[in-house]
Amino acid sequence: MPDTKGMEDDNPPRVLVLTPMRDRLSFETDLALSRGMDGFDWGHETVSGLHLQVDEARNVLWQRAKEMYRDSRFSYVLWVDDDCWWPCGTIATLVSALEGGTHAALSGACCWRAPYAPILGFSGIDFPFKPLGYENGKVSQNYAPDEIIPAAGLALHAILHRASLLSELPDAPFTVGFRETEETSFARRLQEAGKTVAVCMAARFGHVESTTGVAFMPNEPPGRIVGNRFFPSDSRPRLEILTRYALQAKAHSYGARVDATAKEMQAITVQRLAKRYRELIR
Repeated sequence: MPDTKGMEDDNPPRVLVLTPMRDRLSFETDLALSRGMDGFDWGHETVSGLHLQVDEARNVLWQRAKEMYRDSRFSYVLWVDDDCWWPCGTIATLVSALEGGTHAALSGACCWRAPYAPILGFSGIDFPFKPLGYENGKVSQNYAPDEIIPAAGLALHAILHRASLLSELPDAPFTVGFRETEETSFARRLQEAGKTVAVCMAARFGHVESTTGVAFMPNEPPGRIVGNRFFPSDSRPRLEILTRYALQAKAHSYGARVDATAKEMQAITVQRLAKRYRELIR
């Protein structure tokens, strides 16, 4: 049975949390849900991605949320991955920013699983994709901690949108294909509907490597989550941390799941293109 904690009360803002899971929630995500949703009535829907591709899992959740929206009104939809973490007050910050602006969806400030990583987002969603804040392959812009940054597309690690968006976009807004990712396909559907998106720098989310418990926050050294707070756990100089990380990444110490996911998505794309080619030549 799905967790429907607090969905009966109409007074606090009502949020439906959606999580496509690879196998299970990380301890840190479970902790954030239990401690980081204060002040909200919220329900939680998950779907296992073990036997589904990532876009299919998201589309299953989208359709499920759309059906629930018809019967049980909630105000917001919050997408968080199974390795996502956030401190108390983050969701309230994101909701306030969404209500105070004109954007259809906001992502929090999140990053890859890497030390001192820049925020995720897209300034261009046509291939080759343009990461937010990059110029010629290098980070070219640092953003203010309270800035709302308009973007062409968002990383789906942690995003919030109004529930009404469920009825304004197609039933399957996420696709993965040739020169298309789940993030860029979702951004394209939003653009087609005349919607805009942005990154809220004040709402900071962590990216946890569940196999090691190491957590990564934007522009910070690696750390750990203790008592639903982030504590940097590496006090060495920045250059030394980055150098060691580059070596360990090759040995699949950090970011092993990122590498595995990239290879998996490449194989999926090849399979889908081969299937489409066979259908065309019949």
